[in-house]
Amino acid sequence: MKCGWRSLREADDSLLSRLKGKVLFLSEESPPYPWRRLSPFAYRKVLGTEWDHLVIDLRYPVPANAFPATIETVKAGGTVAYILEKDLREVYGKEGTGFFGKYLREAFDLYEEKGKCPPWKPPTDLTKEQKRAMKKLGKLIVSNLRVLAVIGDRGRGKSALLGAMASSLVSEYEVKRIEVTSISPEMPSFLKMFKREMEKRRMRFRIERAGEEWRILGPGWRVEWVPPSQAGRGGITMIDEAAAIGLSRVRRIINKSWRTILATTVHGYEGSGRALTKLLLSNIKDKEVVELKEPVRYAKGDPVEAWLYKVFHLDAEPEASEPTDEPREVNREEVSNPPSMRPYAALLAYAHYRWEPSDIQLVLEHPRGKLWEYPGRGAPVAVAFTVDEDPPEDPWKVTKGAALSRLLSRIKPTRVRRVVRIAVAPELQRKGLGSRLLKTLEAEVTGAIFSNHEVLDFWLKNEYKVIYVSPKFNKYTGEKNVAVAKGGDAVSTASRLFVKRFLLSAHAVYRDIDPKKAVKMISNAEDVHIGLEVDEELLELYLQGRIERESAFPALYACALSHFKELSPASFGFLIQGKTLWDLAASYEIKPQEVEELLEEDLKSLALKCLKHMSSQLIPKASLGDDSAK
Repeated sequence: MKCGWRSLREADDSLLSRLKGKVLFLSEESPPYPWRRLSPFAYRKVLGTEWDHLVIDLRYPVPANAFPATIETVKAGGTVAYILEKDLREVYGKEGTGFFGKYLREAFDLYEEKGKCPPWKPPTDLTKEQKRAMKKLGKLIVSNLRVLAVIGDRGRGKSALLGAMASSLVSEYEVKRIEVTSISPEMPSFLKMFKREMEKRRMRFRIERAGEEWRILGPGWRVEWVPPSQAGRGGITMIDEAAAIGLSRVRRIINKSWRTILATTVHGYEGSGRALTKLLLSNIKDKEVVELKEPVRYAKGDPVEAWLYKVFHLDAEPEASEPTDEPREVNREEVSNPPSMRPYAALLAYAHYRWEPSDIQLVLEHPRGKLWEYPGRGAPVAVAFTVDEDPPEDPWKVTKGAALSRLLSRIKPTRVRRVVRIAVAPELQRKGLGSRLLKTLEAEVTGAIFSNHEVLDFWLKNEYKVIYVSPKFNKYTGEKNVAVAKGGDAVSTASRLFVKRFLLSAHAVYRDIDPKKAVKMISNAEDVHIGLEVDEELLELYLQGRIERESAFPALYACALSHFKELSPASFGFLIQGKTLWDLAASYEIKPQEVEELLEEDLKSLALKCLKHMSSQLIPKASLGDDSAK
C-alpha cells in the first residue's frame, strides 16, 4: 500500500526522469518527456481531473491561482516538482515589481514534512461522509427543505457527491429533469461518479455533448448542464462551486428553483466561499448544510495541502484587533513573504469582492498599485488596495486595464485612483474605519467598480456618485457592475450623463435592477433636466379620482423625470422601469394589494408635488388636447 501523502520538491534531471504515469507539465514550453503540457493560464481545464505527478515550470510566470488549482489534482503518493532555473524576482518582474517572485521563493522554504506517512488506498465507493450526505436527499424531496448545501475544502469529493446525488434522484426518486450549473461545463468528477452509480444500478443512459456542454438522457429523464445565467427554470437545480458563480446569481437560482442542491469550497481559489456561507446560507431558513472534511485523493495531514493553505492563506481568518494608529500606506516589499501577507489576505477574503490567491499576486505585482492599512494591535483592522490609472489613448476601445479612467476619459482625459479592494474586520464594521481609510487614500479623482450592490451604501455615504451601471450581468457575480467616482469636473458630467441614460432606458436595459437599488443609485446624482411636457389636466383628473393611474401615466411619467430624486422605489419601479404590481411585491416582500395601496399614495404625492411646481415653470405645461403644445 503506497504512501498517502504527496511531496513538494525542487526539480532536477534525476527527479524528472523518475516520474512515471500521468504527468502534467505546467509550462509555456513543450515537455522534455511524454507528458501532457498545460498552459499556466489554462489551469481551469484540469479541474476535477487526477494526475500522478505535476511539474511546474517557473522559467516563466505562473499565475497564483494555478498553484492550488493544479496541485490539488495530484493523487496520493505523487510528486509536485517545480523548476527553478532563474531568479523568480526577475521572472515576475518583467511587467511588474517582482515582489511576487520574492514571495514564491520564500514560500517554497516553508514546506515541511512532519511525522510518518500513513498508508493509502483510494476509495472505490462513496466515502462514509458522502453516504451520510446522500441520506439527506429524501428529506429534500418530501419536506419543506428548499436547499441542501454541501461545503468543504478542496479535494473533499463535493463535485463527485453531486454526481451521485443526481444518479439517485433520477433512478430512485424518479426526478424527470435536473439542471446542473457551474462556472464551466468541465465537470469530470461529477460525470465520472454519475456514470459509476448508474452502471452499478444497471440503468440505461447516454451522454451527449455539444462542444464543452453536455447532457445525460435516460428513459423519460434528463440531467443537463446549463450556464449560470439560464439556471433555475424550475425543478431541481444543482450548483457546483457556488461561490465562484456569485451570491446574487445563486440567490436568484434558489428563488426560481423548486429545490436546490449546491456545493461550494469554503477555503479555495475559486472565490471566497466564506462570503457565501456567511451571507447566503445564514439567510436561508429551509436549508440543510452538510460539511465534508476528509480528503478523497490523499490521506489526512498531507504536507502539500498544508503548504498550500499556509502560502496562499486559503484558511486565513481575521484576528481580533483594535485600532492603534492612523491609516497609512504599506511598503509592499515588506509584506512580500507569506507570514507578513497573511493578516492582509485574511481581511480581504472577507471583503465584498471576489477574492482569489491571484489577488495576492495582483497586490504585490501591479506596477501602479498601492497597499493601505488601518493599523491595529497585532493585525490591521482595515485594508485597501488601489491602482492609479492613466487615461487610455482611445477611451472607447474595449481593452483590459484602466477601466475607471476609460469611463471618465470619454468626457475628458482623467487620471483616477481606483479602489480595487477595501475591507474592514468583521467585528469592527459600521464604525467608520473604512471611511477613514478611504479618506486617507483618496486622490484628486478616486473611484471604484463593483458588482456586489450591498456595498453601494458605503460609497454613497462617502459622497461618491454613480457614473455607470453595466447593461449586462457580471458573469462571475450575477449582478451588474456599478462604477462610482468622486472629485473633478469629469465626475460631475459623468454623473449627469448617467442619470439621463439611466432614466430613459430603465424600462428596458435596467428593468431587472431592484427599484430600491435603482433609487439609491441616483439619490445623490447631479441635477439633470429632461424637459418632457406635463399634462396638468391629467394630473388633476387623477387626483380627483376620475381617471386611474394608467390613464394618467404620461403626466406622471413626465413628473417622475423632473422629480427623480424624490421618487419612492415603488413609484420608480412603476413609472420609470415599467414594473408590475407583482414585480414590486417581490421587491418589497409584501402582497400585491399592499403594494398597490403604497403605490397609489406615492403617485398622488408625486402628482401634488408636480402641480405645485407648475406655476414656477420648472416643468413645461400642456393641456389635454392642446396640439400646439405637442
